[in-house]
Amino acid sequence: MLNALDIQKACQLLGEMPPATAAAALSRMTAGEAAKLLVGLDDKQCARILNSLDFSQAALFLKTPPMNFSKAADALDEMTPEQVARILLEFNDLNYAGLVCRKFSVDFCSSVFACTHVLQPGETKDMMLNMNDIEFAGVVLFTMKRKVTDIKYITNMLSEIPEEMEANLLAKMLDQARKRMEFQNQSPERLKRLCDHMGEAKSEFLECQTPTVVATMMESSMTIPDAVELMQNMSGDARVEILMNGGMSEDYKAELTRLLAAASEAPPETLICPRCGFEGNPSFFQIMCEGQDMAQKAKLLAVMSEADVVKIFETMMDAGEVEEVARLLLVMDPPGEGKEAAEVLLEWHQTKADGEERVGLVAVAMNGIDAPEAKVIMDHYNGIKAELRASPTREGKGSQKIMKDAPPFDEFFLERIDVVHMKDIDRKNLPNICAPDSWLKFL
Repeated sequence: MLNALDIQKACQLLGEMPPATAAAALSRMTAGEAAKLLVGLDDKQCARILNSLDFSQAALFLKTPPMNFSKAADALDEMTPEQVARILLEFNDLNYAGLVCRKFSVDFCSSVFACTHVLQPGETKDMMLNMNDIEFAGVVLFTMKRKVTDIKYITNMLSEIPEEMEANLLAKMLDQARKRMEFQNQSPERLKRLCDHMGEAKSEFLECQTPTVVATMMESSMTIPDAVELMQNMSGDARVEILMNGGMSEDYKAELTRLLAAASEAPPETLICPRCGFEGNPSFFQIMCEGQDMAQKAKLLAVMSEADVVKIFETMMDAGEVEEVARLLLVMDPPGEGKEAAEVLLEWHQTKADGEERVGLVAVAMNGIDAPEAKVIMDHYNGIKAELRASPTREGKGSQKIMKDAPPFDEFFLERIDVVHMKDIDRKNLPNICAPDSWLKFL
């Protein structure tokens, strides 16, 4: 029926059909007839019909005249990178595939090439070189490198390129890296104005800046919830750099870290560590399980709340890693201080049923390492405990006995409860016969 209509009417009718019906109609035509109709459709209509065809048939229609690689690229751009990668292979012509890829945007082309479960390194290499644009290929390679988790894939791909061409490609890739570096060292004010116009790209853009500038911009011009939303879209390494080296005020950093951890603990993002079995905040796994050196792990722990650190240490001890817990405590503070580690031990002691026993085991492990910091930490810890015994109202980060917002001092309290009848010893009357916080502070 479509063959009997003029091309304009046929394209209009084809575009109004359900994709599966249109695909079935094209399947009964010659490749040239089908390609002629597909060229007359808009890109979205064309992509919907191609989705209903098998990959080999879609590839056949996309490479048969009057179809050209520009129109083919426009239609493929409406599909997923994996679908596109499979259709490119079905061309059985990596030269034509390369010309089609050259018409993609850098981001989409790099996403297609990053489908390493579909494309072999040699196939990706051939398509990249067949784009006949070494500068574009260098930019794609630079962007692709950020998306491919297996770096050996890129290494294997480059190993198949002649050395002179590989050097040229890497030089273009380096040029692109330099261009990205030119965005650095913006003032915080200008950075904020730029970000306001960037939409979803601002997180990636901010990762190119120095941590100090980003931290200053956040603290000076963003609410903490907005900063949390922004940082959630950044890589883990970028978050750590900004938190640890950005120079934020302690209060802003502490609240930002707390909200980031809370956001990461949402059920869809909860992870279970394959090494230690810990379940919870993904940022914890970065600390415990991704191979940072001990000092970096300790720095990351130092920006967490004591309760979160204790939770991690409990998991490590359950896995028998008492000595590693001890080593982390020893490097949590600058040399000669030990206060952060002592506060963690105090939190552990006060909030866990077996906290005192576990703190004792860790103390023995620290002494066994024979580091001078062990004595400093335990001196602080024992000093805080002694201070708490002497003054239950000690204001301290690790104390669970802080009494805030106490009522005004009641000098007649003792006279009011001079005579207490047994009937008053009732749960609901306890406030009437117990000394208020103000008296405890006075005593």
